[in-house]
Amino acid sequence: MRRLTPDTCEPRAYTPLIDACYKTIKATEETIAHWRNNPAGIVVFQTGGQESASREHSLAKLRDLIERRKGEGWQFVFLCADIDAYSTARGLGSPL
Repeated sequence: MRRLTPDTCEPRAYTPLIDACYKTIKATEETIAHWRNNPAGIVVFQTGGQESASREHSLAKLRDLIERRKGEGWQFVFLCADIDAYSTARGLGSPL
């Protein structure tokens, strides 16, 4: 993997936000599945943009996954630099 530097950063004005959030939750599930006490996860999403490029997962699928994990005691934090951060977070199923 290349290091992110001013020379390697190539903004392309697209954000696969739903895909990234879904993959992050699944990676967290895999990580804590090996822990003895099987704790609830805390997942923090940080983005600078709106969803505009997801191809693998739908919003409904992501919201369902978030709701199921919240029912198991997981917590979700949504950090966004966009002007409509509240509506974006609510749309993903993360309470503010």
